[in-house]
Amino acid sequence: MNENWRFGKKARLKLCTPRKKRNLANLKRKKPEDHKNNEEVKNSFSYSSQNEISVKVNPWETLEGRRIVDIKHLFNSLQSIHHQGFNCTFRDLEFLNEIHKGYLSTFQFKCKVCSIKENINSEDEICNSKNVNINMAIVSATVNTGQGYSQLEEFAATLNMPNMCNRTYQDLHNTMYMHMNTIALNEMQLAGQEEKRLAIENGEIDSQGRPTIAVIADGAWSKRSYKTNYNALSGVACIVGARTKKIIFIGVRNKYCCICHIAVKKSIIIEHLCFKNWNGPSTGMEADIIVDGFKQSLLMHGIVYSKLIGDGDSSVMKRLRETNLYGPNTVIKKIECTNHLLRNYINKLRDISNKRKNSKGECVPGCYRDILHDRLLRLRYAVTEAIKYRQKQHRTISYENNLIELKKDIINGPSHVFGDHSNCSQYFCESSKKDEKNHVPDFKRLGIWEDITKIKNMLIYHTESLLYNYNNNAAESYNSILAKFVGGKRINFSKEGSYELG
Repeated sequence: MNENWRFGKKARLKLCTPRKKRNLANLKRKKPEDHKNNEEVKNSFSYSSQNEISVKVNPWETLEGRRIVDIKHLFNSLQSIHHQGFNCTFRDLEFLNEIHKGYLSTFQFKCKVCSIKENINSEDEICNSKNVNINMAIVSATVNTGQGYSQLEEFAATLNMPNMCNRTYQDLHNTMYMHMNTIALNEMQLAGQEEKRLAIENGEIDSQGRPTIAVIADGAWSKRSYKTNYNALSGVACIVGARTKKIIFIGVRNKYCCICHIAVKKSIIIEHLCFKNWNGPSTGMEADIIVDGFKQSLLMHGIVYSKLIGDGDSSVMKRLRETNLYGPNTVIKKIECTNHLLRNYINKLRDISNKRKNSKGECVPGCYRDILHDRLLRLRYAVTEAIKYRQKQHRTISYENNLIELKKDIINGPSHVFGDHSNCSQYFCESSKKDEKNHVPDFKRLGIWEDITKIKNMLIYHTESLLYNYNNNAAESYNSILAKFVGGKRINFSKEGSYELG
């Protein structure tokens, strides 16, 4: 039995019947009506096909919305179009398609006369020192304004403008990070060399021949603690030269990486650039970064940080004394920021004025608390004026005597403000004002004076730092600028990269 045994008789006959040959004679034998029907089918098919093509592939319907263009480059490209032979120009071109590369567009045209294809870019694709690629510029602008991809996406949608995909944005973001990291490192090295030169010119050299400088240090975190919640995932700190006010070291600590978290959760290995470098508490980030900066001072700049200017809310000095970085003969001196000392001084006095009872639990009349509250600025002014005067006296009297005199002025400050001028120096005030009442006896009777004295003694402890009159405004300024890049700490950029990418 052959292979067609399973079919019926009719089916076997059909399979065995030879097919007709499609030769010219057979075609001539066809009726004219058959040709007419075939032509109608063919025409209807071609019409429907053309209709479909005109609907789906019409290039002008795909070209909509707004674009960012380099207007000079665009006009030059249009003027440069000239085809030899037929003298074709831009008016003879027909638009075909648009190709997007992020915010860079390439418009494809075809000449209706000579069929030559032309590509016109929205800007010059060749980048140089004066021409930054539009995609890199968009990412840089987004980061510099403290935004992210989500904000860029909304911005582009509002303007009816095609946007780049998230993957392209992240790749450009990483590329920009590499460039900015290199530039920042070079600038810090130049600032360190400048600090070193100025220290040598001023003769600030230790016993081992190493230049010594004073530095300002401060830290910041990726979220606000509101004095209760100290669990930020990222922290940053900087070291600034006190003389040049230029940054000479920056460090970042990250506790979290979203890619590592996903890899652990799914029990897989993902190759990526990981920025996680800290497993301790968030409160220890600042101290660790600053100590790391002190360790690298000789390697990076060849200088010794002999004085540290900073606020009093960090355990940096304890870590520095434990490490003993520069040898047993070099002691790092801590100088408290004058602004922080005076702010804490006034804030504690303000707390007293807001309490109805003194530290002993005795009631204080509201009129006396109002007197204290109304003269808080005068209490600060008394300290700042004493500092200015004693700084001018450093050439006429010794440092030790100047320090003693400043301490006396600080002790006498509250007495002077509240009407007791018996111990005032001549430069401080000449005599009591007319109709001025002395409130010191009343304050002593009510127990407020004892509370004021306790707070005043805490300020007196830092008299030497006050005489230097240094502040950490340079580091605070860096932190304020940095806060702009992380959306004012209102957007969570700590999942990956944080301050290093921001």
